[in-house]
Amino acid sequence: MRKLTNKKSGIEYQKRIDQALTFIRENLDRPISLSEVASAACFSEFHFHRIFSSLMHETVGQYITRKKLEHAAMRLAYSPSTRVSIVADECGYASVSSFSKSFNQWFGCRPTDIQQIKQRWDSGGGKLQTKYEKSIKANELFVHADDRFSALDENVTVKSIDGFDVVYLTSPDGYDIEGIRNTWVKLNQLVENAGVDWDTCERFSLSHDHPGLSPKEHCRYDALGLAELVRNKEVTPQELLQAALALTEETQGSINAIAHVNAQVGEINITKPASGIFDGVPFLVKELLAYPGLTTAMGSRLFATHVPEDGSGYSHRIDASGLITFGNTTSSEFGLLGSTETLLHGGTRIHC
Repeated sequence: MRKLTNKKSGIEYQKRIDQALTFIRENLDRPISLSEVASAACFSEFHFHRIFSSLMHETVGQYITRKKLEHAAMRLAYSPSTRVSIVADECGYASVSSFSKSFNQWFGCRPTDIQQIKQRWDSGGGKLQTKYEKSIKANELFVHADDRFSALDENVTVKSIDGFDVVYLTSPDGYDIEGIRNTWVKLNQLVENAGVDWDTCERFSLSHDHPGLSPKEHCRYDALGLAELVRNKEVTPQELLQAALALTEETQGSINAIAHVNAQVGEINITKPASGIFDGVPFLVKELLAYPGLTTAMGSRLFATHVPEDGSGYSHRIDASGLITFGNTTSSEFGLLGSTETLLHGGTRIHC
Protein backbone atom coordinates (compact mmCIF):
# COMPACT_ATOMS: atom_id res chain seq x y z
CA MET A 1 0.00 0.00 0.00
CA ARG A 2 1.31 3.42 -0.86
CA LYS A 3 1.98 6.06 1.81
CA LEU A 4 0.11 9.11 0.68
CA THR A 5 0.45 10.66 4.11
CA ASN A 6 4.21 10.90 3.66
CA LYS A 7 5.35 14.32 4.91
CA LYS A 8 7.57 14.92 1.91
CA SER A 9 4.82 14.29 -0.60
CA GLY A 10 2.39 16.47 1.31
CA ILE A 11 -1.36 16.66 1.28
CA GLU A 12 -1.38 18.45 -2.09
CA TYR A 13 0.34 15.50 -3.75
CA GLN A 14 -2.15 13.17 -2.08
CA LYS A 15 -5.07 15.17 -3.44
CA ARG A 16 -3.64 15.13 -6.96
CA ILE A 17 -2.89 11.41 -6.90
CA ASP A 18 -6.41 10.75 -5.61
CA GLN A 19 -7.75 12.79 -8.54
CA ALA A 20 -5.77 10.54 -10.86
CA LEU A 21 -7.08 7.38 -9.18
CA THR A 22 -10.64 8.67 -9.50
CA PHE A 23 -10.10 9.42 -13.19
CA ILE A 24 -8.75 5.91 -13.77
CA ARG A 25 -11.64 4.30 -11.89
CA GLU A 26 -14.20 6.23 -13.93
CA ASN A 27 -12.59 5.33 -17.26
CA LEU A 28 -11.76 1.64 -16.93
CA ASP A 29 -14.04 0.89 -19.89
CA ARG A 30 -11.61 2.37 -22.43
CA PRO A 31 -7.88 2.72 -23.12
CA ILE A 32 -6.30 5.30 -20.80
CA SER A 33 -3.15 7.23 -21.72
CA LEU A 34 -0.49 8.57 -19.36
CA SER A 35 -1.08 12.12 -20.62
CA GLU A 36 -4.79 11.93 -19.70
CA VAL A 37 -4.11 10.75 -16.16
CA ALA A 38 -1.32 13.29 -15.65
CA SER A 39 -3.64 16.04 -16.85
CA ALA A 40 -6.33 14.93 -14.40
CA ALA A 41 -3.75 15.27 -11.60
CA CYS A 42 -2.46 18.64 -12.92
CA PHE A 43 1.10 17.32 -13.36
CA SER A 44 3.46 17.12 -16.30
CA GLU A 45 3.74 13.57 -17.63
CA PHE A 46 7.33 13.13 -16.41
CA HIS A 47 6.73 14.56 -12.95
CA PHE A 48 3.45 12.67 -12.53
CA HIS A 49 4.98 9.34 -13.51
CA ARG A 50 7.79 9.82 -11.00
CA ILE A 51 5.48 10.85 -8.15
CA PHE A 52 2.90 8.15 -8.93
CA SER A 53 5.49 5.37 -9.03
CA SER A 54 7.03 6.58 -5.78
CA LEU A 55 3.74 6.73 -3.88
CA MET A 56 1.92 3.78 -5.41
CA HIS A 57 4.92 1.43 -5.76
CA GLU A 58 3.92 0.57 -9.32
CA THR A 59 3.88 2.44 -12.61
CA VAL A 60 0.78 4.13 -14.00
CA GLY A 61 0.45 1.45 -16.69
CA GLN A 62 0.78 -1.37 -14.17
CA TYR A 63 -1.86 0.18 -11.92
CA ILE A 64 -4.33 0.68 -14.78
CA THR A 65 -3.89 -2.90 -16.01
CA ARG A 66 -4.23 -4.32 -12.50
CA LYS A 67 -7.43 -2.36 -11.78
CA LYS A 68 -8.98 -3.38 -15.09
CA LEU A 69 -8.27 -7.05 -14.41
CA GLU A 70 -9.45 -6.91 -10.80
CA HIS A 71 -12.67 -5.25 -11.93
CA ALA A 72 -13.09 -7.95 -14.55
CA ALA A 73 -12.52 -10.73 -12.02
CA MET A 74 -15.18 -9.31 -9.69
CA ARG A 75 -17.59 -8.94 -12.58
CA LEU A 76 -17.07 -12.53 -13.67
CA ALA A 77 -17.27 -13.96 -10.15
CA TYR A 78 -20.48 -12.19 -9.20
CA SER A 79 -22.14 -12.38 -12.63
CA PRO A 80 -21.16 -15.84 -13.84
CA SER A 81 -23.73 -15.77 -16.63
CA THR A 82 -22.12 -12.68 -18.23
CA ARG A 83 -20.19 -13.46 -21.40
CA VAL A 84 -16.44 -12.93 -21.28
CA SER A 85 -16.64 -10.77 -24.41
CA ILE A 86 -18.91 -8.29 -22.61
CA VAL A 87 -16.56 -8.05 -19.63
CA ALA A 88 -13.58 -7.59 -21.96
CA ASP A 89 -15.37 -4.71 -23.66
CA GLU A 90 -16.33 -3.16 -20.32
CA CYS A 91 -12.66 -3.14 -19.35
CA GLY A 92 -11.50 -1.43 -22.54
CA TYR A 93 -9.97 -4.42 -24.32
CA ALA A 94 -10.19 -4.53 -28.10
CA SER A 95 -10.60 -8.30 -28.27
CA VAL A 96 -11.40 -11.30 -26.10
CA SER A 97 -8.05 -12.87 -26.93
CA SER A 98 -6.01 -9.90 -25.67
CA PHE A 99 -8.17 -9.73 -22.54
CA SER A 100 -7.83 -13.45 -21.85
CA LYS A 101 -4.07 -13.30 -22.35
CA SER A 102 -3.67 -10.41 -19.90
CA PHE A 103 -6.02 -12.07 -17.42
CA ASN A 104 -4.11 -15.34 -17.50
CA GLN A 105 -0.73 -13.62 -17.22
CA TRP A 106 -1.84 -11.77 -14.09
CA PHE A 107 -4.08 -14.25 -12.25
CA GLY A 108 -2.69 -17.52 -13.61
CA CYS A 109 -6.11 -18.73 -14.75
CA ARG A 110 -8.65 -18.19 -17.53
CA PRO A 111 -11.56 -15.72 -17.20
CA THR A 112 -14.00 -18.65 -17.43
CA ASP A 113 -12.32 -20.24 -14.40
CA ILE A 114 -13.41 -17.30 -12.27
CA GLN A 115 -16.99 -17.93 -13.30
CA GLN A 116 -16.69 -21.38 -11.71
CA ILE A 117 -15.33 -19.92 -8.49
CA LYS A 118 -17.73 -21.91 -6.28
CA GLN A 119 -15.76 -25.03 -7.14
CA ARG A 120 -13.24 -23.67 -4.60
CA TRP A 121 -10.08 -24.05 -6.66
CA ASP A 122 -7.00 -21.89 -6.16
CA SER A 123 -5.28 -20.01 -8.96
CA GLY A 124 -1.53 -19.80 -9.32
CA GLY A 125 1.32 -19.23 -11.71
CA GLY A 126 0.49 -15.68 -12.80
CA LYS A 127 2.26 -12.44 -11.91
CA LEU A 128 0.02 -12.12 -8.86
CA GLN A 129 1.62 -15.30 -7.53
CA THR A 130 5.20 -14.78 -8.68
CA LYS A 131 5.43 -11.11 -7.69
CA TYR A 132 3.25 -10.98 -4.57
CA GLU A 133 3.02 -14.68 -3.56
CA LYS A 134 -0.76 -14.45 -3.69
CA SER A 135 -3.34 -16.71 -5.31
CA ILE A 136 -7.10 -16.39 -5.75
CA LYS A 137 -9.07 -18.52 -3.33
CA ALA A 138 -12.77 -19.18 -3.64
CA ASN A 139 -13.62 -18.51 0.00
CA GLU A 140 -11.75 -15.16 -0.11
CA LEU A 141 -13.09 -13.86 -3.40
CA PHE A 142 -16.66 -15.11 -3.38
CA VAL A 143 -18.07 -14.38 0.07
CA HIS A 144 -21.25 -16.32 -0.63
CA ALA A 145 -19.25 -19.52 -0.91
CA ASP A 146 -20.45 -20.12 2.65
CA ASP A 147 -23.10 -18.73 4.97
CA ARG A 148 -20.91 -16.38 7.02
CA PHE A 149 -22.64 -13.28 5.66
CA SER A 150 -26.20 -14.53 5.37
CA ALA A 151 -27.33 -12.86 8.62
CA LEU A 152 -25.62 -9.61 7.63
CA ASP A 153 -27.27 -9.60 4.20
CA GLU A 154 -30.71 -9.54 5.79
CA ASN A 155 -29.95 -6.20 7.47
CA VAL A 156 -28.24 -4.42 4.57
CA THR A 157 -30.05 -1.56 2.84
CA VAL A 158 -28.93 0.47 -0.17
CA LYS A 159 -29.68 4.20 -0.09
CA SER A 160 -29.09 7.14 -2.42
CA ILE A 161 -28.03 10.35 -0.66
CA ASP A 162 -26.99 13.80 -1.78
CA GLY A 163 -23.30 14.50 -2.20
CA PHE A 164 -21.35 16.10 0.64
CA ASP A 165 -17.77 17.07 1.49
CA VAL A 166 -15.66 15.01 3.87
CA VAL A 167 -12.32 15.21 5.59
CA TYR A 168 -10.43 11.94 5.28
CA LEU A 169 -7.12 10.12 5.60
CA THR A 170 -5.90 7.05 3.75
CA SER A 171 -4.42 4.18 5.73
CA PRO A 172 -0.75 3.90 4.73
CA ASP A 173 -0.88 0.17 5.51
CA GLY A 174 -4.02 -0.78 3.62
CA TYR A 175 -6.22 -3.25 5.50
CA ASP A 176 -3.68 -3.92 8.24
CA ILE A 177 -5.61 -3.57 11.52
CA GLU A 178 -2.93 -1.55 13.30
CA GLY A 179 -2.59 0.75 10.30
CA ILE A 180 -6.36 1.32 10.20
CA ARG A 181 -6.42 2.06 13.94
CA ASN A 182 -3.60 4.61 13.61
CA THR A 183 -5.38 6.27 10.69
CA TRP A 184 -8.54 6.78 12.75
CA VAL A 185 -6.47 8.18 15.64
CA LYS A 186 -4.83 10.72 13.31
CA LEU A 187 -8.18 11.65 11.78
CA ASN A 188 -9.59 12.18 15.26
CA GLN A 189 -6.74 14.57 16.06
CA LEU A 190 -7.17 16.41 12.76
CA VAL A 191 -10.88 16.97 13.34
CA GLU A 192 -10.44 18.10 16.94
CA ASN A 193 -7.59 20.44 15.96
CA ALA A 194 -10.09 22.07 13.62
CA GLY A 195 -12.30 22.84 16.62
CA VAL A 196 -14.88 20.12 16.03
CA ASP A 197 -16.23 17.67 18.61
CA TRP A 198 -15.28 14.21 17.37
CA ASP A 199 -18.38 12.72 18.97
CA THR A 200 -20.62 14.85 16.70
CA CYS A 201 -19.02 13.51 13.51
CA GLU A 202 -20.52 10.83 11.36
CA ARG A 203 -17.78 8.30 10.69
CA PHE A 204 -17.51 5.68 8.00
CA SER A 205 -14.91 4.04 5.81
CA LEU A 206 -14.27 3.18 2.18
CA SER A 207 -12.58 -0.09 1.26
CA HIS A 208 -11.51 0.33 -2.35
CA ASP A 209 -10.04 -3.07 -3.06
CA HIS A 210 -10.97 -6.73 -2.62
CA PRO A 211 -8.31 -8.40 -0.45
CA GLY A 212 -9.00 -11.64 -2.25
CA LEU A 213 -7.76 -10.10 -5.50
CA SER A 214 -5.43 -7.24 -4.61
CA PRO A 215 -2.00 -7.66 -3.04
CA LYS A 216 -2.05 -6.50 0.57
CA GLU A 217 0.28 -3.56 -0.10
CA HIS A 218 -2.05 -2.23 -2.81
CA CYS A 219 -5.30 -2.31 -0.83
CA ARG A 220 -6.74 1.18 -0.20
CA TYR A 221 -8.68 2.06 2.93
CA ASP A 222 -9.98 5.59 3.61
CA ALA A 223 -11.18 6.75 7.02
CA LEU A 224 -13.68 9.60 6.77
CA GLY A 225 -15.26 11.89 9.31
CA LEU A 226 -18.18 14.23 8.61
CA ALA A 227 -19.37 17.26 10.58
CA GLU A 228 -20.99 20.50 9.57
CA LEU A 229 -18.17 22.71 10.83
CA VAL A 230 -15.49 20.62 9.16
CA ARG A 231 -17.34 20.72 5.88
CA ASN A 232 -17.53 24.52 5.99
CA LYS A 233 -13.81 25.03 6.73
CA GLU A 234 -11.97 25.51 3.48
CA VAL A 235 -8.48 24.93 4.86
CA THR A 236 -6.59 24.27 8.08
CA PRO A 237 -3.06 25.29 9.12
CA GLN A 238 -2.01 21.66 8.81
CA GLU A 239 -3.22 21.51 5.21
CA LEU A 240 -1.46 24.76 4.35
CA LEU A 241 1.77 23.48 5.85
CA GLN A 242 1.58 20.21 3.94
CA ALA A 243 0.84 22.07 0.71
CA ALA A 244 3.80 24.37 1.34
CA LEU A 245 6.06 21.39 1.99
CA ALA A 246 4.91 19.80 -1.25
CA LEU A 247 5.48 22.98 -3.25
CA THR A 248 8.97 23.51 -1.84
CA GLU A 249 9.88 19.98 -2.87
CA GLU A 250 8.36 20.42 -6.32
CA THR A 251 10.14 23.72 -7.10
CA GLN A 252 13.45 23.20 -5.32
CA GLY A 253 15.03 21.39 -8.24
CA SER A 254 14.37 24.25 -10.66
CA ILE A 255 15.22 27.27 -8.48
CA ASN A 256 17.36 25.96 -5.59
CA ALA A 257 16.04 28.66 -3.25
CA ILE A 258 15.52 26.56 -0.10
CA ALA A 259 18.37 26.17 2.33
CA HIS A 260 16.71 23.97 4.95
CA VAL A 261 13.24 22.57 5.67
CA ASN A 262 12.09 21.14 8.98
CA ALA A 263 8.47 19.98 8.93
CA GLN A 264 8.58 19.21 12.65
CA VAL A 265 9.37 22.86 13.43
CA GLY A 266 6.34 23.87 11.38
CA GLU A 267 4.09 21.40 13.18
CA ILE A 268 5.30 22.68 16.56
CA ASN A 269 4.59 26.26 15.48
CA ILE A 270 1.01 25.32 14.57
CA THR A 271 0.41 24.33 18.18
CA LYS A 272 1.65 27.68 19.54
CA PRO A 273 -1.06 30.16 20.57
CA ALA A 274 -1.18 33.16 18.23
CA SER A 275 -3.68 35.84 17.38
CA GLY A 276 -1.85 37.68 14.62
CA ILE A 277 -3.14 38.62 11.20
CA PHE A 278 -1.15 35.81 9.54
CA ASP A 279 -2.41 32.93 11.69
CA GLY A 280 -1.70 29.62 9.98
CA VAL A 281 0.21 31.00 6.97
CA PRO A 282 3.38 28.97 6.17
CA PHE A 283 6.55 31.04 6.09
CA LEU A 284 10.23 30.71 5.18
CA VAL A 285 12.77 32.95 6.93
CA LYS A 286 16.09 34.05 5.44
CA GLU A 287 18.98 31.78 6.31
CA LEU A 288 20.73 34.77 7.88
CA LEU A 289 18.14 34.89 10.69
CA ALA A 290 18.58 32.65 13.71
CA TYR A 291 15.45 30.59 14.23
CA PRO A 292 15.13 27.82 16.86
CA GLY A 293 15.30 24.33 15.37
CA LEU A 294 16.41 25.42 11.88
CA THR A 295 19.92 24.99 10.56
CA THR A 296 21.21 28.55 10.15
CA ALA A 297 24.37 28.38 8.05
CA MET A 298 24.29 31.97 6.73
CA GLY A 299 25.44 30.59 3.38
CA SER A 300 28.75 29.45 4.84
CA ARG A 301 30.25 25.98 5.10
CA LEU A 302 31.68 27.07 8.43
CA PHE A 303 28.19 27.04 9.98
CA ALA A 304 26.71 24.22 7.90
CA THR A 305 25.57 22.32 11.01
CA HIS A 306 24.69 25.27 13.24
CA VAL A 307 21.22 24.96 14.78
CA PRO A 308 20.41 27.80 17.19
CA GLU A 309 18.50 27.00 20.36
CA ASP A 310 17.11 30.51 20.72
CA GLY A 311 15.72 33.01 18.27
CA SER A 312 15.80 36.79 18.18
CA GLY A 313 13.39 39.63 18.70
CA TYR A 314 12.59 39.47 15.01
CA SER A 315 11.85 35.74 15.07
CA HIS A 316 9.62 36.24 18.11
CA ARG A 317 7.64 38.87 16.21
CA ILE A 318 7.27 36.46 13.29
CA ASP A 319 5.78 33.88 15.65
CA ALA A 320 3.50 36.44 17.26
CA SER A 321 2.07 37.36 13.87
CA GLY A 322 0.83 33.80 13.46
CA LEU A 323 3.18 32.85 10.63
CA ILE A 324 4.13 29.15 10.59
CA THR A 325 7.87 29.05 9.98
CA PHE A 326 9.03 25.68 8.63
CA GLY A 327 12.31 26.43 6.87
CA ASN A 328 14.66 29.06 5.51
CA THR A 329 15.83 30.31 2.15
CA THR A 330 19.33 30.64 0.74
CA SER A 331 21.48 33.76 0.92
CA SER A 332 24.93 34.83 -0.16
CA GLU A 333 27.69 34.01 2.35
CA PHE A 334 26.93 36.13 5.43
CA GLY A 335 24.67 38.25 3.22
CA LEU A 336 27.63 40.17 1.81
CA LEU A 337 26.70 39.92 -1.89
CA GLY A 338 23.62 40.83 -3.87
CA SER A 339 23.47 37.45 -5.63
CA THR A 340 23.06 34.00 -4.09
CA GLU A 341 25.85 31.73 -5.26
CA THR A 342 27.64 29.83 -2.50
CA LEU A 343 29.86 26.80 -2.23
CA LEU A 344 27.47 25.45 0.39
CA HIS A 345 24.20 25.58 -1.57
CA GLY A 346 25.19 26.41 -5.14
CA GLY A 347 23.40 29.05 -7.17
CA THR A 348 19.79 30.13 -6.74
CA ARG A 349 18.06 30.54 -10.09
CA ILE A 350 15.15 32.63 -11.34
CA HIS A 351 12.15 30.43 -12.10
CA CYS A 352 10.50 31.33 -15.42
